[in-house]
Amino acid sequence: MKKHIIVIGGGMAGTAAAYSLKKKGYNVTILEKNDRLGGRIHSITTNDTTFEVGAGFVTDFYTNVFAFLQESGLVRYLQIRKSKAAIVKQGKLRQVTSIASIFGSNLVPFYVKKQLFGEFIKLLPAWHMLDMRNLWKASALDKQSVSEALHNKKGQEFVDYLIQPLLDGYCYWSAEKISHAMLLLIFKAALLPHKTYILKCGLQRIPETAAKGSQVLLSHTVTHIKRLSVNEYELTVLANHKTKKLRANGIVCATTVTEVSKMLTLSRFTKINFTYPFVV
Repeated sequence: MKKHIIVIGGGMAGTAAAYSLKKKGYNVTILEKNDRLGGRIHSITTNDTTFEVGAGFVTDFYTNVFAFLQESGLVRYLQIRKSKAAIVKQGKLRQVTSIASIFGSNLVPFYVKKQLFGEFIKLLPAWHMLDMRNLWKASALDKQSVSEALHNKKGQEFVDYLIQPLLDGYCYWSAEKISHAMLLLIFKAALLPHKTYILKCGLQRIPETAAKGSQVLLSHTVTHIKRLSVNEYELTVLANHKTKKLRANGIVCATTVTEVSKMLTLSRFTKINFTYPFVV
């Protein structure tokens, strides 16, 4: 009899985990608290036109995503993205052609350029730890948020002028919630040649395609996880204002650490590997 695995979270991490588990022969159920799959990816199609209201593109750094696009056939919808960046100054949009162009222009004040230069200097000793394909290598640098690292008044203006728009475009997180290590990763990526792409059918097709073959339960919020034995778990789930119980032989928690800690009941059976996605 095939083992049953429940994946909590229907974003990219959760659907990728489900896809891998299905390939290994497991029966998989995905529990997603929202009414759609995708997490920070959200595509809306109106009158044959697709709009991205979440993540807007993928980059060629995402080697696993590109391998999946090839395997699933979605690669035929891939298209190189053409875009321009700009800074709003005195009510006008000033185009930015590259990070380097900022230093040779009057787009931002001198002290902002100085802080930007300082951030690039920090890249040098950390360069080997900053690997977009292996984010765990930067764990030693993950000590504070961007806001904590740039906490003074001029630092806040630096965030407002450059950093928050950059984070909005690439990570969809605020400076208060994103690690300073991730900012260094983005700066390293900006110095390396790369391309960005859109998916003409909408990026949401990626998690939706990855979830095929799994049972998908939307609008299902996990409130509690209890380990009954070495190979059996019981989940308390809220759906349509009703509580129900689900059982599985294993659980993948593709969500944040704070959410996982709220769900778990620790016991002598509990063993947690703190990786991402979180595997119980």
